[in-house]
Amino acid sequence: MTLLESVLADEMISVKKELQDAYVLGIPNELTQVIINLINNAKDAFKHNSILLREITLRVKKKGEFVIIEVSDNGGGIAKEHIEKIFEPYFTTKHKSRGTGLGLFMSRMICEQGLGGTLDVKSSKKSSIFSIKIPLDRDEEENIKRA
Repeated sequence: MTLLESVLADEMISVKKELQDAYVLGIPNELTQVIINLINNAKDAFKHNSILLREITLRVKKKGEFVIIEVSDNGGGIAKEHIEKIFEPYFTTKHKSRGTGLGLFMSRMICEQGLGGTLDVKSSKKSSIFSIKIPLDRDEEENIKRA
């Protein structure tokens, strides 16, 4: 969030955080890249759909042996005809000069191959919710509890 602070302020996007401490296996920069991509896509959706009250919610919660990270926005949702295609390489709804169609494809690959998890989406007419599900690092949590 620190990396995006000035962009979010410039775009008048409010971010609500509902965070639970969790430790996961993987390279932190990879997870950061996925979250930045999801937030940047929300920012683009706000502009494209002329949304004035721009809100992103970032949730982190533990569920069983996993952590669920949700990035939701009120940017107008994803069209039904696009929802099945958004994770395909080179698919984009943006103008050719603004998007390559690789962001969500790479984000899903990072989640699956780099983090051993998943990246999925749910969408309605008003909002989108991207869910990242990755395994908890129980060893790290136990080490911190003992310290």
